[in-house]
Amino acid sequence: MKGNKYKIILLTLILLLVCSVPAYALSMSYKSKITNLGSYPGGYSYTSGSGYDYYVINNYLFEDGVVVDPGTDNDPSWAQAEVGANSPSGTQYWLIRGEHYANLNGTYTYKTSSASGQS
Repeated sequence: MKGNKYKIILLTLILLLVCSVPAYALSMSYKSKITNLGSYPGGYSYTSGSGYDYYVINNYLFEDGVVVDPGTDNDPSWAQAEVGANSPSGTQYWLIRGEHYANLNGTYTYKTSSASGQS
């Protein structure tokens, strides 16, 4: 009988622990993509997810290692920033770098993404 009492107490504690965990899960999606390498190279970076208060994206377009166009956005559901620049003649190397943030109660989750190409 004494063994059953401890099992009941243990199962009750486990049940209380399971019920106290929030029903939602935190998730964060993020991506950077080049959409054009023609006369106006550029693209976008976005951040979205669930369970966070809001999302922030800082996006940068680099031409041969120099920032030529920055972009930023923030939103409670998702954030997207587009960047682009006129392409001079000759060969250029392009890089989009996204800095992705998700905020929950003043604490940020931080991720980065990038995409590159040549025109």
